[in-house]
Amino acid sequence: MVEQVELGTGGLVVPRLVLGTMAYGRHAADHGARIRTIHAALDRGVTAFDTAPLYEVGRAEILLGRAIADRRARVQVLTKAGLRWDADHGEVLIDAVIDGRRTVVRRDSRPGSLRRDVEGSLRRLGVERIDLVQIHHPDAQVPIAEAIGTLVELHREGKLGAIGVSNFSVAQLAEAHAAAGAVGIASHQLPLSMLQQRAGGALLTQARALGHGTLCYSPLAHGVLAGRGLTGALDAADDRRWLVEFSPDSLAAIRQVVQRIVVPIAARHDATIAQVALAWVLAQPGADAVVV
Repeated sequence: MVEQVELGTGGLVVPRLVLGTMAYGRHAADHGARIRTIHAALDRGVTAFDTAPLYEVGRAEILLGRAIADRRARVQVLTKAGLRWDADHGEVLIDAVIDGRRTVVRRDSRPGSLRRDVEGSLRRLGVERIDLVQIHHPDAQVPIAEAIGTLVELHREGKLGAIGVSNFSVAQLAEAHAAAGAVGIASHQLPLSMLQQRAGGALLTQARALGHGTLCYSPLAHGVLAGRGLTGALDAADDRRWLVEFSPDSLAAIRQVVQRIVVPIAARHDATIAQVALAWVLAQPGADAVVV
């Protein structure tokens, strides 16, 4: 079984391995395989699933809801709020051509937006309460206290079990902590991998000092540390092609580091590169769980 950890002090317990659903729901032909993956994870003790309304424009939540419909009591559902692709308020976070269409995603943590996200997630997931709702990205146009206050209200209404944040700075994390009051902040989600360490230390230290749990996403650097990612051979429809990690120069430099440092460690422990990369993240002080 997978080791368990409490996020924050409010009683939310999750395994140290959390299954992410960022690409779930894209192709209808893959739905059966995705559901089988979720069920296989559950059978092995991976009972927490991280999703978001943004992931495949709600389809990931719908697919996750279908997969856990008869297993809800065993599952911790972690979703997010505060990003809109259907409004013109807020700072632009993403402006890219995805699946042949221009997609503009904006930060929007206004009370109405957060409520709309949570209500939509409840409906798509087919649940009465979401275990953890995280503000996906901070919105500079909305005071953090106002955004967190909205989630506190939703918590009091019984629509969510715990509050989290994602991609916050040290100062923003402290502000969110103060705004949450007795409800508290259960977790902060941040990117952390062997290739992306710069922001991790201070944020991990801050979260520990405040009593927050930390969820680490992209522990395999968008798949670069998952073996096949090192070849750079991506499908033409793969959205990762525009990431800097998958540029020829970046991959060449990463290959050298992996061959010189990671491969010998993996060989000594009869492990894969991905296993070493995940173990490294989980070994960092304050890194409670990884989203894979």
